[in-house]
Amino acid sequence: MRREYRKGEYLLRQGFQGTWVLALVAGRVKVVQSEGEKKEALIALRGAGDLVGEIAAPRNGRRIASVQAVDPCTAVVLEWTQLRACLGKAADGLLLEYLGTKLAQAGPYKLRLMHFKPERKIARLVLELAALSDPSVANPDRVPFTQQEIADSLGIQTSTVAEHVKRLRAKGALVERGHLVLGDREALHRAAGV
Repeated sequence: MRREYRKGEYLLRQGFQGTWVLALVAGRVKVVQSEGEKKEALIALRGAGDLVGEIAAPRNGRRIASVQAVDPCTAVVLEWTQLRACLGKAADGLLLEYLGTKLAQAGPYKLRLMHFKPERKIARLVLELAALSDPSVANPDRVPFTQQEIADSLGIQTSTVAEHVKRLRAKGALVERGHLVLGDREALHRAAGV
């Protein structure tokens, strides 16, 4: 079954039980975790072709994170047993490989957030969001986060984000058009250290 989600809508909620996964067809999502009253911490970004909910589904377990639409999204709801049946005999190996790849990406992601300077963190977040754009995204160069959302996602102060966005704009890496837009990609790559 296909489902449509509006920007900002939660596809999955942390703590809820689930036996299904969502296969993203279009749009981008952010995977966030929260603990108690604290703000949500960005764990990962996902786009078309990715699965979400795949960790809890096989065990009918509780979701370990929430998934929120960054853009309008389309996803296909698949019961875990249905997904395994679609993949056939290779299901366990393919799913383990997929999970391993996604978990391997999460470690370096968290490391970057801890050890990089704010400008590099911001530049990498913007580049990752751009890389996850698909044809359904109306303006793939538009940064879909406000400065407050960037601050919350990266665990830094909004004033720090504003200062470094200003620097990135001075370098031409970002452009302000009522919202942030990617500018000179080479400058953005240099700021990101990639």
